[in-house]
Amino acid sequence: MSTYKHDCDKCKFVGEFAVKLGSKLQVMDGYVCGDSVLLRYGNEPHEYMSSPVEVILYAAVSEKKGALAQVISRLMNDGKTNITIT
Repeated sequence: MSTYKHDCDKCKFVGEFAVKLGSKLQVMDGYVCGDSVLLRYGNEPHEYMSSPVEVILYAAVSEKKGALAQVISRLMNDGKTNITIT
């Protein structure tokens, strides 16, 4: 169940992520939509960050850090999502 409202019916919700921003722990909702990964941190239209899957795959493979990398890692481990690195 997502914490924040998100009005794109094409996005796939993949879970909540706790992200440390400075000294504050921020809960974010993770989504995959097309070839992008999104993290929503509020209900306002501008309160999100996103990146192409290819960029996040690099982070997930090389560093295994950050909430966006966790979204991809979760998708890769769910057994239902096919992601190919070329």
